[in-house]
Amino acid sequence: MTILNKEKILEVARAFVEDGKLDRAIREYEKIILADPTDLRVKLRVAELHTKRKEISEAIRLYREVADAYEAEGFFLKAVTVSKSILRLNPSLIEVNECLAHLYEKMGLTNDAVRQYGILASSLDAKGMTEKVIEVRSKIVGLIPEDLTSRVRLAEIYQREGRMEEAIDQYEKLAIQLEKSGKNKSKLADLLEKILSHRPEDRDKIVKLIDLYLELGENKKAIKWLEAAGELVERNPRLLKLSADLYSAQNQNETARIRYMKLVDLAIETKDIDLALEAYLNVFMLYPDEEERLGPQIEQLRPGATKEISEKAQKMREERETSSALPDEDTAEEGDAAKEPSLKDVISGSDEKPKTQIETQPPSENVLPVQKSEPEDITDRFDTQKADLPKKVLVNAALVIKSADASFNLANAYEKMGLVDEARVEFKKARKSYVSIMTNDSYGLTAKKRISEIDIKLGIKPQVAAKEKMPEAPELVLKSVAPVSARKVPVPTKSVEKNEKKDDDKAQKTARSAKKISFV
Repeated sequence: MTILNKEKILEVARAFVEDGKLDRAIREYEKIILADPTDLRVKLRVAELHTKRKEISEAIRLYREVADAYEAEGFFLKAVTVSKSILRLNPSLIEVNECLAHLYEKMGLTNDAVRQYGILASSLDAKGMTEKVIEVRSKIVGLIPEDLTSRVRLAEIYQREGRMEEAIDQYEKLAIQLEKSGKNKSKLADLLEKILSHRPEDRDKIVKLIDLYLELGENKKAIKWLEAAGELVERNPRLLKLSADLYSAQNQNETARIRYMKLVDLAIETKDIDLALEAYLNVFMLYPDEEERLGPQIEQLRPGATKEISEKAQKMREERETSSALPDEDTAEEGDAAKEPSLKDVISGSDEKPKTQIETQPPSENVLPVQKSEPEDITDRFDTQKADLPKKVLVNAALVIKSADASFNLANAYEKMGLVDEARVEFKKARKSYVSIMTNDSYGLTAKKRISEIDIKLGIKPQVAAKEKMPEAPELVLKSVAPVSARKVPVPTKSVEKNEKKDDDKAQKTARSAKKISFV
């Protein structure tokens, strides 16, 4: 076919297209393709005409021929453009999606390749082609090995298919990446637990997990894994001491003593005299009366060490009791007031506590349990003027509410953990601080809202909270606490008694309808 004839055919074909005679235009273009199959532009034109005529399969066939030809010639960008045209006609074509991902990879467009491989993997997974999914997910991990999400997805597929060894291999690599990054330590702990559930003999990971839980403050979980480690702990001085220290911190003194004595034996075996004496010191701290029994053994290790250890143990006990024992509420109030002065203290300069009156109330299911010997927290009151407060007062109000919020959040955390007594102490501490700034213009509304929430948890009558707007002392309602009169109260008249009885009945009805608190 001559060039002149080709040009004439192209002109005739264009005329048919303009007249809307697409089928006749296609036949003209096919004459050129028959004579010259390498003319990719004409093939593209014919594919477009087939698309207009809704002849999708024929259009895709021609587009794929063109895309393959462009790729073979190294024109990757053109091949990408044509492949996208195919996917617009049928996005579910697996081969074309895979081809497009390969093209991006050859062009060095890693992000585009990963995205396209992801689309391909989802499509394959929907069709149940698991082996192919694993192949593609492995390809993605190979392209971006540092990407945690991609590795997790590959591990999950292995796990879903019951291929646990391969899944654990991926989880181990993921754990190494997380450890290097130093981020998301809670996720790292979860991964190590998952790995150890299938490979419990991996001692290095057990030690890492124990150290990780200690770093996260999860002492109970650390103890669990120390117990699971068994012989590993018995032959490792650091882990054995750590185990004993944790039991001691949990007030499991006898278990701690047994561990410390095992540490003594291990230290003597390894000729670490200082470690043995340190273990004896911890035993003396827990059990002062052990000095007479253990003294001769200590003297054999180092003459004169018994007295020194005994004195140190006594000092450690005193420090421990001072720092760890919870003070009674009167002492706590005085201490809190000394550390964080209330707004009243700033205004008046007085540390005097107001007199209060306490009433008893029938047991209710929706209040925190109170020990019979535990006195109710009595919050401070103060009088304030409507005039602007000094700058010093406003600054201290901000400090007070910051401290109150910290106690409130800690109390809620204790509540979720089931630590009832600790939660009560922190709730009362927060309540006292909120009451002290209840009339402050900047923080009053927030304080009143928090007081209301705390009152429900502590079982304080609603009408009492309302009275706290006044400078008079409040009437707090405690569960199972004997009445205590802090000041003389005038004898009420019959009408007053009747009204107060109605208020009490209404308050009890409200308390019974309140939501029950659970620390489980």
